[in-house]
Amino acid sequence: MKKKIFLFLAVVLFLCTMSIMPAYTSDAAAKPKLNIKKLDMTLGNTFSIRVYNMKKKDTAVYTSSNPSLVSIESVSSNTRRAVIRAQGIGSTKITASIQRAKKKAILLKCRITVTPEAVSIKFAKKKVNITMGQSFKAETIIKPASSTELPIFESSNPSVACVNPMGMITGVTPGTATITATLLSSNRTATCKVTVLPLYKGNSAKKKNLTQHLVSACCLTQSRWRLE
Repeated sequence: MKKKIFLFLAVVLFLCTMSIMPAYTSDAAAKPKLNIKKLDMTLGNTFSIRVYNMKKKDTAVYTSSNPSLVSIESVSSNTRRAVIRAQGIGSTKITASIQRAKKKAILLKCRITVTPEAVSIKFAKKKVNITMGQSFKAETIIKPASSTELPIFESSNPSVACVNPMGMITGVTPGTATITATLLSSNRTATCKVTVLPLYKGNSAKKKNLTQHLVSACCLTQSRWRLE
């Protein structure tokens, strides 16, 4: 009888151990990490660095290897987030040191490259002809060439030609539209006139079906986007 009770208790203990182990393993696997490991910034801009998977009693200390290029502007009260500012042109590292009681600090690093603010922008082609359903990548020329700033694209008539955040223009219905590229840092703009030509000359039903498809697939989501 005692032997059976002992075996029963041993099985219960084994099952309890197995039920606890996955949770422990999952928790151990959730190591602290940064929201980004490499970042290009434009001079004067800010960015929020965040540490994920920090424990409740963990604290993070942020340092810049070259504060004259990238400085630590502010740190949140729980130290899980820090705002950095691009101060000079060049490349440097931001280090987040995760402090844990009686344990060696965990070092997380992020490479930051700061490029100059764009001073001018223009389209490689100022006029483009495309047909309904055809897509065209609008190429912009930004100076200085070392700047990594990206423009914001907008269409004056999305029902004719819509454009996505990467500058891909799609013809929707016959007509003309103006695509505008804007640099947020300086509000400098460039424009490109797009003429959309009909794909079907005589079959109005096919034209209508294609138009409806293009509108639902492209233009409902192409309204001007902004960085937050």
